[in-house]
Amino acid sequence: MALNRGQEINRGKRRTLIENPFGVVQSNTASLGQIGGKLSETMEKITLFQADIMDKEWQNDFDKNATLFITDETRKELNSTQPDIVGLQQKLLSYKDKILQEAPNRFANYVTNKLDLSFAENINLVTDYANNLKFTNLSTQTKELENNSIASTVTYIDQIIKNNPGDIEKVNSLIELHYQNVVTPNINRIAKNYEALNKLKPLKVTPSNIEQNVRAVQIDFMSQKFYSKMKAVIGSIDFDGSSKAELSMELNNANDLLDDMIQEFVENPESRDINNLQASEVEAIKKNWVAQKERLLSFENKKIKQAEIAADTIISERSQFVVDTFITDPQRAINTSLMDIVELVASDDYLFQNP
Repeated sequence: MALNRGQEINRGKRRTLIENPFGVVQSNTASLGQIGGKLSETMEKITLFQADIMDKEWQNDFDKNATLFITDETRKELNSTQPDIVGLQQKLLSYKDKILQEAPNRFANYVTNKLDLSFAENINLVTDYANNLKFTNLSTQTKELENNSIASTVTYIDQIIKNNPGDIEKVNSLIELHYQNVVTPNINRIAKNYEALNKLKPLKVTPSNIEQNVRAVQIDFMSQKFYSKMKAVIGSIDFDGSSKAELSMELNNANDLLDDMIQEFVENPESRDINNLQASEVEAIKKNWVAQKERLLSFENKKIKQAEIAADTIISERSQFVVDTFITDPQRAINTSLMDIVELVASDDYLFQNP
């Protein structure tokens, strides 16, 4: 349609819809503020994700380095013959302080909990090792103390007997003094060692074990004392200056005296160094002492027999020498009177001796 000058144009109604062949679709328009907000939210998520990764990396590095440090320090103590638990604790606490100073504040609880648990485990590990080591060493030292104490006591008393031959009263007095001043303190030390072993391993060394072990030590020393007194009795016999008959009588007397000593121990509890001995213990001790007595007397009798055999051999050889002297020298045999032969025999210590 043609327009004439001055005629208004009918523009119709403006639409805010977009038409397409399928119908009308609502237009989706967003403001710059909305777009900026979503971008900020996305950047925040990325930042948090990156921070989380960095935290994980820090924790991994911390876990790895802490494990290496603690393991290394623990291994040093476990390879040592003298583990230093206090020193290890100080090293671990110093390491913890250093890490807490360097770590971000948000990891303080994590570091503290992680290290405290690991410290406790490893210190317990070293403590158990140290206790095992102490137990083994103390057990060995205790046994050595027992053996050395008995050995030194035997050596000392043997010297006493040697220095005081025949003086049984003095020997017994010195023995009692030695037991009072030396042996009893040693037994007390041994008892203390067993108490320490009980503290280190209560299940392995029980109070009952302590009582049994200390009692066994006491019986050993008591038996050694009695054995020393038996040796003193036999040592009082003059083997060199006595005849065969005299030696036989003295050995019999010694046997009777030792039997009396043993019987006194069996029948009189006040004569014992240990209180409350059971009947079975007394019988076992008696059996042991009787065997020791018989060994001592048998040994001395064997020495006498050997001396007799040696003397008989020498006498036979010397007698043959006298006979051969006159056989090889007939003139001397003719000129020697019976009295000369008697004097010759009397001048020989082996041919002329008391029976």
